[in-house]
Amino acid sequence: MSLKFEISGAQIDGARDYQEDSFLISHLQAGNENGQISLVIVADGMGGHAAGNVASNMAVQSFNKYVSTHYPHDSIPTLLKGAVDAANNAIAKTIKETSALKGMGCTLVAALCINDKLYWISVGDSHLFHIQDKVLTKRNADHSYGGYLDRMAAEGNEVNEENGYSRHMLLSALTGEPIPAIDCPEQPVTLKSGDQLLLCSDGIDTLDHESIQIHTNKENKAKQLTEDLLTKVENEQQPRQDNTTVVAVRIMSSDKKNTSSENKAPKTELPPITTPGVEIPSIKQSYKQQPRPASHAIETKYRGSRKKASSFSWLLPTFLIAAVTAGGWWYLNQKPVNSSEDDIVEIQPDPDQKSIPSDPNLVTEPVEKAIPEKITSFRDKLAKGGYAPEMVWIPSGSFQMGGTGSTPPVNERPRHKVTLPEFAISRKEVTRGEFAQYSGIAVSNTNKNQPVRNVSWKAAKKYTHWLSKQTGATYRLPTEAEWEYAARAGTSSPYWWGYKIGTDNALCFGCTTPLEPTRPNDTGSFKANAFGLYDTAGNVAEWVEDCYHGNYEGAPDDGSAWNEPSCKERVLRGGSYLNAAKSLYVSRRDKLAANKSENHIGFRVVREK
Repeated sequence: MSLKFEISGAQIDGARDYQEDSFLISHLQAGNENGQISLVIVADGMGGHAAGNVASNMAVQSFNKYVSTHYPHDSIPTLLKGAVDAANNAIAKTIKETSALKGMGCTLVAALCINDKLYWISVGDSHLFHIQDKVLTKRNADHSYGGYLDRMAAEGNEVNEENGYSRHMLLSALTGEPIPAIDCPEQPVTLKSGDQLLLCSDGIDTLDHESIQIHTNKENKAKQLTEDLLTKVENEQQPRQDNTTVVAVRIMSSDKKNTSSENKAPKTELPPITTPGVEIPSIKQSYKQQPRPASHAIETKYRGSRKKASSFSWLLPTFLIAAVTAGGWWYLNQKPVNSSEDDIVEIQPDPDQKSIPSDPNLVTEPVEKAIPEKITSFRDKLAKGGYAPEMVWIPSGSFQMGGTGSTPPVNERPRHKVTLPEFAISRKEVTRGEFAQYSGIAVSNTNKNQPVRNVSWKAAKKYTHWLSKQTGATYRLPTEAEWEYAARAGTSSPYWWGYKIGTDNALCFGCTTPLEPTRPNDTGSFKANAFGLYDTAGNVAEWVEDCYHGNYEGAPDDGSAWNEPSCKERVLRGGSYLNAAKSLYVSRRDKLAANKSENHIGFRVVREK
């Protein structure tokens, strides 16, 4: 029996400022006596990496072009593996030619339905669900750390979760480097009329499999199914909801009497896509359409809004690719933006800066005392034996606190002058070894220099009280103004070392590696700023004393803490190893309930004179 496929795709941005997922639907052969042949590809740009949206679009285009120009093929798995290599090589070539895009990457899942045979290939943590006889099965492998743990447990080899590892950590992705793991079975799965397929980015993980299956059992059309699932995701109102893409495929018996246009192979191909004036040659080349044999004409549907996803004209894909290519141009030219939390940005200098220093990557602001030429540190003795964290004195002075650039976020405004007295602050984030002196929890020599984590604001406060009793000096958490003043170290650039995140400056999601870091570094692994402080950007986010306020209207100008009675949310600064570079710039602010703790949050301390 020949089969045909009803396919529809849609996506939502979630809590992100823009879309990094891409999907593409191609019909290599319309339904006839031999059945229909369709290809569905979903790619998810790695959140927080340079041009993740460019990577995902490039991947689906390159994958599609390879399959369409090499089909039919003696071995479908070999064909799909070749397509993945083509997508990965396109990313590698672009990174090589355009260094500003280094670090971009994506995950990918693709299904090739050849009448009643389902072939697939996947890299990463996106999903291919197969619903047959109202039973939902995840067909493809999960290349995340959580997926690895689940596989080991299912095989009876349960592995203890490594401290500091995130279950969402990717173990394989398309980054232009060799691909660690690919899921591409040699034997296909047999489809039958009434089956359904769902290809989804990992944003669908907001829903459990039972919720997904409930919607598939309603036997709606493919378009309605995508709408229902995305509406369900939105209704969960997750505060950090990821981009979510859903492509639904309904498998039906082919009606030989049906001669409607939707079952006919398209007569024309998409025109070549060019973007005049954009200097990213490899992106142009990846999107250039090659001539195809007429028998392999392809009908393509591209990613788009939820309401338009199944009714594109060919002009819209052209516009989308041009927009994505222009996005790559934007990254190269470093325009100021306020994008999503997981987006790498290179922030432009403050337009209010009146003088241009000799070093264009470092802008300094005057302070009442010069930046010390030599850093002198000290450590107070503890009454129980041992020492408090290593401290350095920060000179008194004034600085402009808050966001720079043309349109900083609301919670970083208004930029305002703050004058502070001299204070001492710990050179490094409080380590597990130092915190163990207070908690009594044993720490191995291997881990003693790691920053302490999973510490709530209240627990950090208790540690400072203990330090005060042990040393006879007054220890506390830094105020938000003290933290920013010390982290800036006399500069007004987004990072104390300049305007670009660069490499070997900090540990974060996308700073120095194409995949997500698994844990923080030992404190002090990167160079210190001019005040002698380490890891003010990345590694772990840091608690400060202040109550969180939505902007700086009415903020103190003397460096003191801004508190409120019954304050529930406290400020976090500096970003962490799990955050993108955008979360590391010096004026960036975050918040969390004072009684909550997270795996990426630690702190440093201040000592009063």
